[in-house]
Amino acid sequence: MNIQLHINKAKEINLIDKDQVEDFDQIDEFGFHYEPKFSDKPSDKFDIFFALRLKIKNSHLLLLEYESTFKLDDKFDDEFVNSHFPHVNAPAIAFPYMRAFVSTLLLNAGYEPIMLPSVNFSAMYKDMQEKDS
Repeated sequence: MNIQLHINKAKEINLIDKDQVEDFDQIDEFGFHYEPKFSDKPSDKFDIFFALRLKIKNSHLLLLEYESTFKLDDKFDDEFVNSHFPHVNAPAIAFPYMRAFVSTLLLNAGYEPIMLPSVNFSAMYKDMQEKDS
Protein backbone atom coordinates (compact mmCIF):
# COMPACT_ATOMS: atom_id res chain seq x y z
CA MET A 1 0.00 0.00 0.00
CA ASN A 2 1.33 3.44 -0.96
CA ILE A 3 0.90 6.07 1.77
CA GLN A 4 2.01 9.67 1.63
CA LEU A 5 1.74 12.79 3.73
CA HIS A 6 -0.82 14.88 1.87
CA ILE A 7 -1.25 18.13 3.82
CA ASN A 8 -0.42 19.79 7.14
CA LYS A 9 -2.62 22.44 8.77
CA ALA A 10 -2.49 24.51 11.92
CA LYS A 11 -6.08 24.25 13.12
CA GLU A 12 -5.81 26.57 16.14
CA ILE A 13 -3.03 28.75 17.53
CA ASN A 14 -3.17 30.61 20.85
CA LEU A 15 -0.29 32.61 22.25
CA ILE A 16 -1.35 33.70 25.73
CA ASP A 17 0.43 36.10 28.08
CA LYS A 18 1.28 34.40 31.38
CA ASP A 19 -0.78 36.97 33.30
CA GLN A 20 -3.88 35.59 31.57
CA VAL A 21 -3.14 31.95 32.48
CA GLU A 22 -4.28 30.68 35.86
CA ASP A 23 -1.48 28.85 37.73
CA PHE A 24 1.01 29.53 34.93
CA ASP A 25 3.95 28.55 37.14
CA GLN A 26 2.41 25.11 37.79
CA ILE A 27 2.13 24.24 34.07
CA ASP A 28 4.78 21.94 32.59
CA GLU A 29 7.19 23.47 30.07
CA PHE A 30 6.03 21.05 27.36
CA GLY A 31 2.81 19.09 26.96
CA PHE A 32 1.97 16.97 23.96
CA HIS A 33 -0.75 14.61 22.76
CA TYR A 34 -1.52 13.00 19.43
CA GLU A 35 -4.28 10.83 18.06
CA PRO A 36 -5.04 9.21 14.70
CA LYS A 37 -8.48 10.16 13.36
CA PHE A 38 -10.38 8.02 10.87
CA SER A 39 -13.59 8.70 9.02
CA ASP A 40 -16.58 6.47 9.86
CA LYS A 41 -17.09 5.72 6.18
CA PRO A 42 -14.52 4.09 3.90
CA SER A 43 -11.89 6.60 2.87
CA ASP A 44 -8.43 6.82 1.37
CA LYS A 45 -7.36 9.48 3.90
CA PHE A 46 -6.77 9.66 7.64
CA ASP A 47 -5.55 12.41 9.96
CA ILE A 48 -3.09 12.66 12.80
CA PHE A 49 -4.25 15.26 15.32
CA PHE A 50 -1.59 16.91 17.49
CA ALA A 51 -2.20 19.08 20.55
CA LEU A 52 0.78 20.99 21.91
CA ARG A 53 1.31 23.14 24.99
CA LEU A 54 4.60 25.03 25.27
CA LYS A 55 5.89 27.68 27.66
CA ILE A 56 7.83 30.40 25.89
CA LYS A 57 10.52 32.26 27.82
CA ASN A 58 8.44 31.88 30.98
CA SER A 59 6.29 34.75 29.68
CA HIS A 60 3.77 33.15 27.33
CA LEU A 61 1.95 29.91 26.75
CA LEU A 62 1.57 28.56 23.22
CA LEU A 63 -1.39 26.26 22.59
CA LEU A 64 -1.43 24.63 19.17
CA GLU A 65 -3.75 22.19 17.45
CA TYR A 66 -2.18 20.80 14.30
CA GLU A 67 -3.41 18.22 11.84
CA SER A 68 -1.58 16.15 9.26
CA THR A 69 -3.52 14.30 6.58
CA PHE A 70 -2.20 11.14 4.97
CA LYS A 71 -3.46 9.80 1.66
CA LEU A 72 -3.49 6.10 0.78
CA ASP A 73 -3.71 4.55 -2.66
CA ASP A 74 -6.67 2.48 -1.44
CA LYS A 75 -9.35 2.77 1.22
CA PHE A 76 -8.25 1.83 4.73
CA ASP A 77 -9.71 -1.16 6.56
CA ASP A 78 -9.83 -2.28 10.21
CA GLU A 79 -6.52 -4.08 9.86
CA PHE A 80 -4.83 -0.83 8.79
CA VAL A 81 -6.60 1.22 11.50
CA ASN A 82 -5.26 -1.16 14.17
CA SER A 83 -1.79 -1.44 12.65
CA HIS A 84 1.38 0.22 13.85
CA PHE A 85 1.54 2.73 10.98
CA PRO A 86 -1.19 5.24 11.93
CA HIS A 87 -0.23 5.13 15.62
CA VAL A 88 3.58 5.27 15.41
CA ASN A 89 4.97 5.78 11.91
CA ALA A 90 2.55 8.44 10.64
CA PRO A 91 2.95 10.72 13.69
CA ALA A 92 6.73 10.30 13.48
CA ILE A 93 6.62 11.37 9.82
CA ALA A 94 4.37 14.39 10.50
CA PHE A 95 6.00 15.61 13.74
CA PRO A 96 9.04 17.28 12.10
CA TYR A 97 6.68 19.45 10.03
CA MET A 98 4.91 20.62 13.18
CA ARG A 99 8.28 21.17 14.85
CA ALA A 100 9.41 23.39 11.95
CA PHE A 101 6.08 25.24 11.99
CA VAL A 102 6.42 26.07 15.70
CA SER A 103 10.01 27.23 15.27
CA THR A 104 9.12 29.47 12.30
CA LEU A 105 5.97 30.79 13.97
CA LEU A 106 7.86 31.87 17.08
CA LEU A 107 10.71 33.38 15.07
CA ASN A 108 8.26 35.40 12.93
CA ALA A 109 6.37 36.47 16.08
CA GLY A 110 9.57 37.97 17.49
CA TYR A 111 10.61 35.19 19.87
CA GLU A 112 13.65 32.99 19.76
CA PRO A 113 12.84 29.84 17.82
CA ILE A 114 12.35 26.83 20.05
CA MET A 115 13.23 23.33 18.98
CA LEU A 116 10.66 20.91 20.33
CA PRO A 117 12.08 17.87 22.07
CA SER A 118 12.19 14.52 20.31
CA VAL A 119 9.17 12.31 20.88
CA ASN A 120 9.26 8.52 21.12
CA PHE A 121 5.97 7.63 19.41
CA SER A 122 6.53 3.93 19.88
CA ALA A 123 6.77 4.36 23.67
CA MET A 124 3.78 6.73 23.72
CA TYR A 125 1.70 4.22 21.76
CA LYS A 126 2.72 1.43 24.12
CA ASP A 127 1.70 3.57 27.11
CA MET A 128 -1.67 4.34 25.49
CA GLN A 129 -2.29 0.64 24.85
CA GLU A 130 -1.47 -0.23 28.47
CA LYS A 131 -3.88 2.45 29.74
CA ASP A 132 -6.64 1.08 27.48
CA SER A 133 -6.14 -2.44 28.85
